[in-house]
Amino acid sequence: MNTQKLVGVDTHKDTIACYCDGKFKEFKTNSNGFNQAIKWAGKAHWAIEGAYCFGRAFTAHLIKNGCEVYEINPLLTKNWRGALKVASPKNDYGDAKVI
Repeated sequence: MNTQKLVGVDTHKDTIACYCDGKFKEFKTNSNGFNQAIKWAGKAHWAIEGAYCFGRAFTAHLIKNGCEVYEINPLLTKNWRGALKVASPKNDYGDAKVI
């Protein structure tokens, strides 16, 4: 079976918080940071909260580079975080993990 990694991304004005395979890392919201994120995660699917807000530039960069991207509704992130008891209090690591 061919499976790919999934990267959860919580987006912000200056950084993107990424969670993949039990690891968390933040990158700058510029071309260099976007390329570093892709290199860090390797071949993966990307689940992004706020892909049409702060994550818009990163989403466009991923699509341009042939990556598969999924938009995650922020309300779902909030509900899943509570249901899964991932992060209390709320933080970028927990959000990226839930996403």
